Amino acid sequence: MEKINTILFDLDGTLLPIDTMELTYRYIALLTEDFSDLYEDKKALSARVLKACEAMIKDGNGKDVNIDLFFRDFMKQDPHDEALIVKRFEEFYINRFDEIKTILRTDREEGLTKRVMDYVFQKGYEVVIATNAVFPELAMEKRLKWVDVGPDQYDYALITHCENMHYAKPDIRYYEEILQKIGKKPEECFMIGNDMLEDLIAKK
Repeated sequence: MEKINTILFDLDGTLLPIDTMELTYRYIALLTEDFSDLYEDKKALSARVLKACEAMIKDGNGKDVNIDLFFRDFMKQDPHDEALIVKRFEEFYINRFDEIKTILRTDREEGLTKRVMDYVFQKGYEVVIATNAVFPELAMEKRLKWVDVGPDQYDYALITHCENMHYAKPDIRYYEEILQKIGKKPEECFMIGNDMLEDLIAKK
């Protein structure tokens, strides 16, 4: 029997004290505000962003990374140049994304996430940040820093994001891809999360 040597952590609702639905709402509100010079109809833009995110979750094919699936869907019948839109998304993550931090719940004991991370690293576990791969790397780094566990502080084996993953939760292939990337067997890993569908599917 293999000994557990690797811990996979979900982010939203687990390491990060934030409600996923509230995160989505705030993200969409900020994005539509930031893109208002390009898209006047905020409702239509919101629907397109959500549909493109759904493409990342449902259309994984093992060939295209998730961010390519996103823009392939998002740019359908879009009048703008794709390079411009990609650049605007990058600028949004650099300049506006941190504003979402204001919706972090305050009922969690201060510093708890960092103490948990210190503990597992001190025990010698490899650690994977196994959050749903629908945000880019920069956004993932910012979200980890919100709770003081950024990649500049810890040597994570892997942080999943839409630029390095070909699948998303709850597709079981998302977890298979993680195992392939870190060179581990399922029985060596322990998944910690709060979502019965997205995280518990790892048991398979």
